[in-house]
Amino acid sequence: MGFGHIVRCVSVCEALAERGVLAELIINGDGAVSDLCKNIKSRRILNWLKNSKMLFECIQGADIAIIDSYLAPLNFYNKISRAVKTPVFFDDEKRLDYPRGIVINGAVYADKLRYRGKKNMAYLLGPCFIPLRKEFRGVAGKKIGKKVKRIMITFGGDDPKNMTSKVLKILVESYPPLVKNVVIGKGFKNRDEIIKFS
Repeated sequence: MGFGHIVRCVSVCEALAERGVLAELIINGDGAVSDLCKNIKSRRILNWLKNSKMLFECIQGADIAIIDSYLAPLNFYNKISRAVKTPVFFDDEKRLDYPRGIVINGAVYADKLRYRGKKNMAYLLGPCFIPLRKEFRGVAGKKIGKKVKRIMITFGGDDPKNMTSKVLKILVESYPPLVKNVVIGKGFKNRDEIIKFS
């Protein structure tokens, strides 16, 4: 559900590969995701929500399974938790009461969601647990100026709520002299509105 989930998983796969860990990326998607995961040697596109039998055949014998989905139901997570030694679940909004495993939520507000401390659970909460692509790891800190001169706006790969145009409109009306950089993803559908405000 969005390119951000794929980028997050690609980041984890790259980091694992750097450490010599064999990882396979299984994506419930279509050909639009090919560019995002081209650096991952072992990858496949499979609708694992509809074909869970094939998925469980793929993960048989795996030590770790990492799930990143807004669509998978709780019974799916329960099956994953029973199938592998260490199940890991990416979560952005405390969507479910997850079974045994590790929950990762890298949002700045994650610690305020009050995840229930359960036995056999570990919670990795906050921005220090955001998986970063290798291009962003180890980047030196930037000095922040006292006056804002440039703004970058991005809401991900597709921005289904059209927030980019709304924020850009407010900035253009409120701060016309600022230089505004707008970064949009391949799935973005409202390009004409962006051009109107640029």
